[in-house]
Amino acid sequence: MKSSKIRGHKAGFTLIEVMVAVAIIAVVSLVLLARRVEIVRDAAATRDLRTTWLLAGWKMGEVLLDPSLGQGMSQSGTFDDLAPEYAGFQWTAEANLEEIGFDESPQYTEKPKALLHVKVEILNAEGASLQVVEAMVPPVEPAPPGVP
Repeated sequence: MKSSKIRGHKAGFTLIEVMVAVAIIAVVSLVLLARRVEIVRDAAATRDLRTTWLLAGWKMGEVLLDPSLGQGMSQSGTFDDLAPEYAGFQWTAEANLEEIGFDESPQYTEKPKALLHVKVEILNAEGASLQVVEAMVPPVEPAPPGVP
């Protein structure tokens, strides 16, 4: 009688086959892990950029509402009092009147003779500039006494 099994041959994978499979899985895992780290880093950078734009817009609005604007104003501070997540950000703001020239023709008589140049800069905790926003706006005339 012949045996249906060949002696010495067993079912399963060889050591080489298992090592190749593990190596392939390791390479694919490293590629996917590196991509995930890159995605998380990009998401954090996007969040920080969005935050700096939000803070710059908020501070620009606040500076433009300042009644002392246009007198060579220069201020700086932090956002610590705004919310805990903004504690690491700082700001500087400058505002100056800049003279502008026009022809003396009648069509320009109602135009302003100066514009207010406002610059707001957002900095990180180390003092590195993250965002700069500048605007040129007509100066606001102060309200007469007794008018809010």
